[in-house]
Parts: sequence; structure tokens; C-alpha cells
Amino acid sequence: MKRFYKRKKVSPYVKILISFATVILIGTLLLWLPFSSASGKAMPFIDAFFLSTSSVCITGLSTVPNLGESLSTFGKTVIAFLMEIGGLSILTIAIFILVLLRKKVGIGERFMLKEALNLESMGGVVRMLKAIIFFALSVQLLGVILLLPFLAMHYDFLSALGLSFFHSVASFNNAGFDVFGYADSLNCFRHDYYFMTVTMLLIIIGGLGFIVIFDIADFMRRKRRLPSLLTKIVLVSTLGLIILGAVFIYVGNTEIGFFDALFYSVSSRTAGFATVPVNDLSGLANTSLIILMFIGGAPCSTAGGLKTSSAFVICLSTFAFALGKKPKIFHRRISRESITKSFSLFSIFVLFVIMAVVLIELFEPALAFDDILFEVVSALSNTGLSRGITTLIGTGAKLVLIVTMFLGRTGPLTIFNLWSYKHNEDEDINYVEEKIITG
Repeated sequence: MKRFYKRKKVSPYVKILISFATVILIGTLLLWLPFSSASGKAMPFIDAFFLSTSSVCITGLSTVPNLGESLSTFGKTVIAFLMEIGGLSILTIAIFILVLLRKKVGIGERFMLKEALNLESMGGVVRMLKAIIFFALSVQLLGVILLLPFLAMHYDFLSALGLSFFHSVASFNNAGFDVFGYADSLNCFRHDYYFMTVTMLLIIIGGLGFIVIFDIADFMRRKRRLPSLLTKIVLVSTLGLIILGAVFIYVGNTEIGFFDALFYSVSSRTAGFATVPVNDLSGLANTSLIILMFIGGAPCSTAGGLKTSSAFVICLSTFAFALGKKPKIFHRRISRESITKSFSLFSIFVLFVIMAVVLIELFEPALAFDDILFEVVSALSNTGLSRGITTLIGTGAKLVLIVTMFLGRTGPLTIFNLWSYKHNEDEDINYVEEKIITG
């Protein structure tokens, strides 16, 4: 008997998007429950949806003011687990469970894992997966151990333990949520340099990327003669952005102190914690924050944004083009594919920013352009810094930011690959190349 239909394969990119959307939906329903709120009354569904999306997309924006007072212990626990799942991705955790159960990990799962972790190839992805899970949990546990003694001096032990766990998860995953119960984020801790330093270290480690960290470890154990080109680029760009960001923020606001400027420079690269209200910062500082948020952290990390390696390649290629040379660094030439991908990502990010800003201006015409731009870049880069308009916007603007956070977390190229993915490769067709006048 002939089959009347042919079973269609589902694109791995669709599975990645569905996995994130499913977790967001489950998180929304859990946060919508009355006992997720401290008041015992269910929050509006759109706010639960926004909060769940922000948690899974490890952003940190919230339409609910003061989460520490607004959420119950159950609600805070839900957000903590959503951040953990979002930071590692549900696919990573699901496949890790298969590995623990000694189930076979097929080619399809390996490909999805490669895409979810933003790796170049499928070689050794399962081994990489085990290392990532072990490293991520170990660093966050270390964060709890380091934070607990300090917080125990200000809270009872159980409260300090819960806050240490939540803050360690939020910091390492570059999420930016805090549940300390203060309306001004981490302002109350801005002069507690031990607490702030531990927070910065967790943010930086989470934002460096697992590939870079493992490469550094191999180099220190002398398994490699030299770190890879990616590692060198990420370390140089990360250090440069932190120092330059701190300098520009401090120059614009000398009254806040250099340590505050340094913390902002670290946090703005997709963590989203604040020690001083963003609205109190100068125009130069706000511009610096937008640039830092847009660039974000390293590839294969818990951070969002364009990624430091892409920004580095764009700047290097532009400078080399201006000099009539081919881009090279550390005695290595940058591949044409890397250049094309970096510029494509940049173009897509700019396009998303423009679209989101225009839509929010349509829904909220009373809002200032710079406030909208700041909020959109913060959402797309999964940062979480806010100029205070998130709690004021209506349902339409909230939905725009929800979609923006989702696109920023799943990756713009994942969205566009949905249209170009093919299961059966067509025969390559060579077209005649022709130059056009540009510029």
C-alpha cells in the first residue's frame, strides 16, 4: 500500500526555538499561580509572561517592581531555576540527562547541541557538554560559598543561604535579577567591596565563555603550547572593554567613584546589575552602556549581545579595509566566513533594534527616544539594565520587548536559519560573479 503522506523532518532550529518557548510557557504558568506572589494574588498574565521570558532569556528586565517584596519564596525559586535552564539551555540539560541515563545521543541531538552551544563542529560535543555542566555548577556553588558568610552577617542563615544561591545563579548566568528587597538593585551593597568583587568575578567568568575557559585551563596544564586565536581575541577584547568602559563611565560621572564605574562596565556586558540608578548617569555614561550592552560577552557563554569576537572581527576588518590590507591578528588571518558572519550578525542586530524601537514608539508615543533605545538594546542583548520605563509600559510594548528578549537569547542567526535550512542538499549552482558600485 502506498503511503499517502511523507513524514516531514523538523528542523533542528525549530526544535531549539520550541524548547525555549516551552520552558517560557511553563515558567509563565508557574509564576501566574497565586502563591508565586507575596500578596497571594495572581499577577497579571502579561507580567508573568514577561518575567518568565526575561528569566529564561537571562535578561533581568522586569515589569514587576521590587521582586524581593513582590514574589514569594516559591516565585523566587521558579525564577532561579528558569535562569539556570536559560543559561545552559534546556537542550543542554535534556541531553545531559540522556547521557546520565546512558542513552544514545544521535546525530540530530549532537547537531542541536552544537547550535545551542554555538560551537563550530559536532566533534566532542558530548564531552564538552559534561565539562560545561560540571564547570557551571561548580562555579555557582563556589559563588554560594563565598557569598554566604557575608550575607549571613545581614540576614538569618536560611535567608542568607537562599539569597546566596539566587545571587550566584543570577550573576554567573548574567541575568541581573536581585531579590534583596531593595528598589535600587545593588545600591545598598555598593561600598561592600568583597560582595561586589565576588559578583563581578561571577559575571566575568560566566561571560568569558566555556570554550575560552577550557582552552585557558588546557594551556595552564600545558596541554596546549599557546591559547587559541579565539581565546586571545576574547581576552583582549574583554579586558579592553572593561577598562575603556570604566574610564568613559567615570569621566562622565566622577562623583560616583571609579569602583562604581568599573562595576557598571562589567555588569553592562549583559549582567544588568546596577549600583547607581541609570537615570542618574550622564549622557556619556549612558552611551557607553548602550555600546557595552550591544557588544555583550563571548561566544558559548551565558552572556548575550553581538559577542566580543564578532565586534573584534568587525573593527579589525574595517581598519584593515581602510588600509587596503587583509585582516590579520596574532600572526593569523581572519577567514572570510568569520568576517561575513560577524557583519551579518551586526546588521541583523541593528535591524532588530530599529524595528523594536519603531514599534514601541507606536505603542508608547509619550516615551523619550533615548529611553526606548536603551531599553530595546538592553532587551536584545539580554542585559537587564533599565531607565525605569519597563514598569510603566502597556501590553503592546511589553510584547515587543518579550519578542526582542527571545530573539536575543535564541540568536538572530538561528531565526534566519529557519528559512535556509534544508534536509536534502541541492546541487550547488555557480553563478557569474559581478561587481556593483557601492559607497
